[in-house]
Amino acid sequence: MSEDLVKKFVRIWLAETEAVQEAYGKAVEEAEAAGKTIVSMGQTGSYGDDGKAEWEVTDVATGDVLASGRDDADGFGEALRKADPDGRWVNVDRLHPDPADPEPIEGLPGGLCDALVHWLENGADAPDLAEWLGEPVEVIERQMRG
Repeated sequence: MSEDLVKKFVRIWLAETEAVQEAYGKAVEEAEAAGKTIVSMGQTGSYGDDGKAEWEVTDVATGDVLASGRDDADGFGEALRKADPDGRWVNVDRLHPDPADPEPIEGLPGGLCDALVHWLENGADAPDLAEWLGEPVEVIERQMRG
């Protein structure tokens, strides 16, 4: 196993991560061009003894709370239909493509590839990585934003 193989795998992950970001950006542009509002929605509190939980719908672009309440799952769905009767909201989670998950490359054990992905997603330092790869830090930061 060589350092070149590790670098090759890291470069593949970086390229795939950048492609994921571009796909997300395109999905956002298409939704906005269609007049949709991109929202984040979900539970904001624990379920109580009554089987209900606090929830909130937030406009991703502005941060404005568009709807909120305390309901069970059926009540949440009904509240969403009332708050967005024309179906203009798009949940941001539906726009995110699957994260980069490159296949192991020949010569590197699959477990090592998995460990590299974990490190890249959770703790890799862009300036250190850029220096090691011999790339401009701005390029690596852009590629790692996913």
